[in-house]
Amino acid sequence: SFLRIIPKKINRINNHHLRSLCFELSTANDQM
Repeated sequence: SFLRIIPKKINRINNHHLRSLCFELSTANDQM
């Protein structure tokens, strides 16, 4: 069960990271 928890946490972190990256890109495009 411990091995199943790790991928879920990684996915959650990756999703959050991707979301913040997309947000930064969109705001940068708005400022141009």
